[in-house]
Amino acid sequence: MWKVMIVDDEQTARLGLERIISETMPELIVTTKAENGMDALEKIEKRQPDIVISDISMPVMDGIELSRQVRKQYPQIVMIMLTAYDNFSYVQQCLTNQVFDYVLKPIEEDAFLKVMEKAVSEAAHRKQQLVHSKLYSLYTQGGMSLIYGIVTTQRFAHAVSKGDTPQIREHVNQIFSSLILCHNTSPLISVIAFAISPPIPIARSPKLSGTTASSIFRRIKL
Repeated sequence: MWKVMIVDDEQTARLGLERIISETMPELIVTTKAENGMDALEKIEKRQPDIVISDISMPVMDGIELSRQVRKQYPQIVMIMLTAYDNFSYVQQCLTNQVFDYVLKPIEEDAFLKVMEKAVSEAAHRKQQLVHSKLYSLYTQGGMSLIYGIVTTQRFAHAVSKGDTPQIREHVNQIFSSLILCHNTSPLISVIAFAISPPIPIARSPKLSGTTASSIFRRIKL
């Protein structure tokens, strides 16, 4: 479920967009509405929406300034602008602030939905990038301890004990993603070094007593 924020100083516009989204896109949920850019920024910090739909012309803080602040503080958010101004200068400013797309008012439902479908794909892409970025950050900070941390989680241990191949594969993919993201010139050497490492405590279950990383990898058929 993707979280959406609608920012517009007109209540009828906010309610209208919410209705279109709720009736036609079940994968989206409007969790927050705001009356202007300042109100939106305060709510974004608390609600963390994936997609923000904002009008350009608003009091206190307009949509252009809002898009500028979102770009600086929340680059993972997908911004869509609404404007009654069919004017290239406004569109140009939006694109400069890395706004994903814009929709002209009065809104045509079909055109709006096409933009929203693309926005959902973009939100998924950005979220994946954010996860990879965090993994890379953890890796550079903790080195191989990240890999040990992933393997020693109780969830992973439970998956191994139950023979849950999909869950095991998920954790191993995280390990390999971390190695690839750190641009290691010899990732296989790192994996081998990890696989022949001394025994590590996986869990307190008798089934897993004495389990080593190498034995885990032998049990996984990727």
